[in-house]
Amino acid sequence: MLDLKQELSHVYWIGGSPCAGKTTIARRLVNEYDFTYYKCDDCYEDHMSSVPTPEFQVRHYSKREWIHDILNQYDNPELAFSNWMNRDIGFAQKISGNAEQLGFMTIKVDGSKTIDQNYKFVKNQFKLK
Repeated sequence: MLDLKQELSHVYWIGGSPCAGKTTIARRLVNEYDFTYYKCDDCYEDHMSSVPTPEFQVRHYSKREWIHDILNQYDNPELAFSNWMNRDIGFAQKISGNAEQLGFMTIKVDGSKTIDQNYKFVKNQFKLK
């Protein structure tokens, strides 16, 4: 049987729940290192790395312009937003637990670090110069 970790050792994985900054960091790595970019947002169960804190996620989701158009379709937009955030927070907790079980490095995104600081941390973890 193939050792999956060894088989995929050439792949740099960045994953997480919404608002974690994974797309921004991945695009910067692609631009700086000419990597191939494979976006798997539609396969959210495969995400395993950067996980926003609940407070950060709620704060940043509420600032997205399109969020209000979606929420205004419901009788109770505040309840709809709360349910949405609770679902995503639970997902983030699942991702974090799975990542730790598999021995992957995780970053807790809480807004205390800039995207540049998180980018440098990821580069360091991937041992990129």
